[in-house]
Amino acid sequence: MPSASGGRLSRRPDARLWQIAGRLVKRLWRVPHLGHDERVRSSVNAVRISGGRAVRRILLGAVACLAALSLAACGLQIPRDPDGTLDRVSGGELRVGAVEEPGLVETDGPSPDGPLPELVRGFADTLDARATWRVGSEETLVAALEQGELDLVIGGFTDQTPWIEQAGLTRGYRDIEHADGRNLVLLVPMGENAFLSALERYLDEEVGG
Repeated sequence: MPSASGGRLSRRPDARLWQIAGRLVKRLWRVPHLGHDERVRSSVNAVRISGGRAVRRILLGAVACLAALSLAACGLQIPRDPDGTLDRVSGGELRVGAVEEPGLVETDGPSPDGPLPELVRGFADTLDARATWRVGSEETLVAALEQGELDLVIGGFTDQTPWIEQAGLTRGYRDIEHADGRNLVLLVPMGENAFLSALERYLDEEVGG
């Protein structure tokens, strides 16, 4: 349609429309009582009434991305245990492998003693579980962990441990007594993320993250 000056109307979207539509979409995704589907529908409607073909194309793409990210986040919020370690241990038995490490794990008594075994016993208490012990070398105990015979292995392991491909690791804790500046880690079965998260929450409370 010709303009008053005889030319054609510009198809460039008005900058104000960009701002208005963008604000509408942003606000809709912050409304707490709206479900995922309602947010998507409302956002699409906001884009449709914003005017401008270019605006619609770009903002509809943005809405689609937000929807996909929202669904992905929903699936990643809760750590899971493929083998159900946390559920099995809770109210039952926590099977622990202990590697001798002076100042951290002493294995010459009837059961392991030292800062790390005491932390493990405290963690077991939070799960209403009973800690049982197997003493051995790193190689033997990591193999048992891989085979599902143990739930946890402790020793002088640090965040530089070579066992990273055979076991899951907690984050490093340098404030454990007798850590001597090392970032100590505990080993758990690979992929048992709910169990790992519960252990790290306990360690964070006891010795700091």
